[in-house]
Amino acid sequence: MLPDFPLLKRDLGRAITRWQERRTRMYQGEIGKIQRAQVFEGDRNVIVRTDGSLEETSYISSSAKLIIPASEAEQIDLPELLMKLDPIAEDMARQQSRGLYEAIVEGVEKVGNSVDAQGQRLSPELFLRCLERVIIPFDREGSPLMPKLHVHPALGAEAEKAWKELHETPELSARFQEIINKKRDEWNAGEASRVLVG
Repeated sequence: MLPDFPLLKRDLGRAITRWQERRTRMYQGEIGKIQRAQVFEGDRNVIVRTDGSLEETSYISSSAKLIIPASEAEQIDLPELLMKLDPIAEDMARQQSRGLYEAIVEGVEKVGNSVDAQGQRLSPELFLRCLERVIIPFDREGSPLMPKLHVHPALGAEAEKAWKELHETPELSARFQEIINKKRDEWNAGEASRVLVG
């Protein structure tokens, strides 16, 4: 009988799982940088909104499969295994990202915070309309912590051009600053009215 190495197999399995998770986050880009928390049990989640309201959500399922025949499994080495797992990580990233974007769209529409571009191209005006709809937090020095913009890769150059135009056109830049000042006042008012428990 051949010897078994259960601790080595366990450690190798954990290392491969960690590699797979890191690879998936890498394929997710900015979404992969979102802080995560492991949930050990349950079948739903609760979101506590800034106004104190609660919303129950269900988990989004994602799965992928890799089948390696037993005859091939005896010969495969770690680099080959990781090459086979890489497309799985990419597929999981795509599924999880799509699920997150769908949940965001649903949530934004539910609270009436969506902006319909009505087929228009991305423009500085559209950015300003979006900024008017979101909460912008500020740091202790009063600088805005701007939200991240997520656009389809095909729109990346158009989004950059519109953002640049927004800051280089005096009238648009002034409107942007007005929005930021208004958001700063709203943020400060909200912070001042918070009741600290302690």
